[in-house]
Amino acid sequence: MKFAHAILAAGVMLLLGGCGGSGGSGTNGRGEVSGVVFDEGGFVVRDAHVYFDASASDKRNTQSNSGGVYLLTDMPTRTVTIRAERTKDGVRYFGQNVAQINSGERTKDVNIAMFREDQLAAIEGEVRDRQGRLVRGVHLFLRPVANDTLLTSAVGITDGDGHFDIGALRSNLTYRIQANGLGYNSDFDSITLTAGEKRFLNIVLPDAQVTNVPKPAGLTVTAYTTPRDASNRSNVRQQGAMEAMKQILRPQRAKSVKRLTANGNPIEVDLFWPRYEDTNTSTALLGFGVYRGIGNGALQNTDFLRDPQAGYFADLDNSLVELTTYSYAITALDTLFDGSNGESDFSNVVSVRPLGDLLLGTVNAGPQPTFHWTAAPGATGYFVYIFDEYPTLGVAERFVNGTAIAGTQFTYNGPALGSGRTFYYILVGQNSDGSAITISPVGQFTVP
Repeated sequence: MKFAHAILAAGVMLLLGGCGGSGGSGTNGRGEVSGVVFDEGGFVVRDAHVYFDASASDKRNTQSNSGGVYLLTDMPTRTVTIRAERTKDGVRYFGQNVAQINSGERTKDVNIAMFREDQLAAIEGEVRDRQGRLVRGVHLFLRPVANDTLLTSAVGITDGDGHFDIGALRSNLTYRIQANGLGYNSDFDSITLTAGEKRFLNIVLPDAQVTNVPKPAGLTVTAYTTPRDASNRSNVRQQGAMEAMKQILRPQRAKSVKRLTANGNPIEVDLFWPRYEDTNTSTALLGFGVYRGIGNGALQNTDFLRDPQAGYFADLDNSLVELTTYSYAITALDTLFDGSNGESDFSNVVSVRPLGDLLLGTVNAGPQPTFHWTAAPGATGYFVYIFDEYPTLGVAERFVNGTAIAGTQFTYNGPALGSGRTFYYILVGQNSDGSAITISPVGQFTVP
């Protein structure tokens, strides 16, 4: 059974305002925005110049860190465009996405895909209702049909005149377009653009109708515990290593990840579910309500995910702690949601208990080194990952033991390690069903 809470209704209305969104230009107060910058292959982009105003102070003008994460503060409370650029080997790459900034809050999930500047295209247009009236605040989501390595939808929001403008799209790539708003069902389209093209589209939204959007199914959960020192924003190298391990352990993160730990939280709980691919099912889908409970306590709404094409959510709440059981469920919200009606029943409920910290011990660094560590609270088995170089994103391990280790030491039994070479390693602990994972700091050793 669903629980419609005031916090969810308020969140929906705040994000959507008027008809499905806010194209307003109010500037009272300040907010924040964070997200991830990635390339066409789904790999994060480090050292990208990310900005709202390139001439502003560093609060609104920053670089993505080694995990591809950016954070901009002191942002005006209105719809803004966040841009990213980087030049590599003489080739300029560019990307952008749209964010709705709310006073006193951090807008997360504003991820940016970067492409070669000479391969970019754009769309613009108007959104009307069936009566021919221009509609403000409509959200448009563009997701590639075939290339699932792109991690997020490109987003546009109509302004007060019903106009939208979405740039930095990849040419010669077919996008699925879904446009909807509160009170309007979705209009679907697909489009393939040529380099340098800017195509004008006229979109007509059908009125919302009473539609029972099926509840989400197949919800799964994984909890990560990462080192306290990796939560320090200045330790970007360690942050990159932690994200690299998460993607090694859960490859679907590299396909679907929407949010990284931009706020440095050492506990992260990831939720995955099958996306609503069928247009008949998703025509009235506005987004998802996210619910969390402690132990067997009641589930309470914690967030609203405004993306009908989403299949991933990361809970980065600073209140999450180790060795506490959390339960999660999500609901589907339709385009007639009013705070009491228009929300599906709960998905299946999943539970997870984040593990404690995993601390490194000594390494007896002979030809077959022996690794020691301190047991992580809640973990039942351990794996040792060894790397030829520092394990940031894109670096594959050279060795991992095949069977979980029950104790707190392991003697290397893989191919010979080169004498005089330095290697890096990470320990990974997990619970009995693999739903909770703890990752050690990065260690290193030199073979004599």
